[in-house]
Amino acid sequence: VNIDGDGRGELGYWLGRAHWGRGIMKEAVAALLRHALDHPSLRRLIADTDPENLRSQRILTAVGFKDRGLRDRSSPTRRGSTQLRGYEFPIDRQ
Repeated sequence: VNIDGDGRGELGYWLGRAHWGRGIMKEAVAALLRHALDHPSLRRLIADTDPENLRSQRILTAVGFKDRGLRDRSSPTRRGSTQLRGYEFPIDRQ
């Protein structure tokens, strides 16, 4: 998780195909989330997925991220995707 000067953190990850379907990434994302929330400067935590990446979308929602919908990507991917599905984790620092 990277946190910028405004308290915005971005969660990113990648897992090799040979390791898919084992629950590794859900466990890792949950651990990273717990660690990130310990940083008092964190005000907003986001993550993006390819709209077709249903596995990552399920992981993010399972650990508490909220779907913020589709938005345009600045440049297409190798497969030509021009959109991202955005997620945000609700942080209450009151």
